[in-house]
Amino acid sequence: MASTGKPDILSTNVFHSEKQGVTEDKPDDLQKTVDIVVQTWKLVNQDALKHGTVFYKRLFTTHPGVVELFSFSSEVKENMDESSGLENQAYLLMAMIDYAVSQLGNLDELIPKLKDLGATHFVKYQAKPEHFKPVGESLLWTLKEGLGELFTPEVEKAWTSIYTILSDVMIEGGKAALDDGSV
Repeated sequence: MASTGKPDILSTNVFHSEKQGVTEDKPDDLQKTVDIVVQTWKLVNQDALKHGTVFYKRLFTTHPGVVELFSFSSEVKENMDESSGLENQAYLLMAMIDYAVSQLGNLDELIPKLKDLGATHFVKYQAKPEHFKPVGESLLWTLKEGLGELFTPEVEKAWTSIYTILSDVMIEGGKAALDDGSV
């Protein structure tokens, strides 16, 4: 890979994490993880709105308390299947995941965006670090549903690794914003 002078996912050690048995030290292992995420995302993202909707239905069914964080919570409580707010949020989620996956090799671009997104979620929407676990669980479940038999243990590990890293960056941004009083 040619150097562009910018840090990328292969040359930056921000992706070292020992959480949940995840250790991504070697560039070849990390590249394989990224490749798996990119390839499987392309498959799921072919029907982005469907999978985004499945994600939120799963999240709100398994963790009903988080629905209160959303402006369309009354719609969801009334009739989840007819909620235009849920559909709009599903679109936004899938667009953000698509962006993040597309930028895994461009940390200069991705990390500040994720920190800003975390700041917005913490300050404007009252998200907390503990909300990221059910989101990750719902994402993995949605990927499993969308990929079917292609959702192997290797795919699950790759997505868990990347989600853990990205959510940690968002949490860092959120905590910093609360400490600074910014956003």
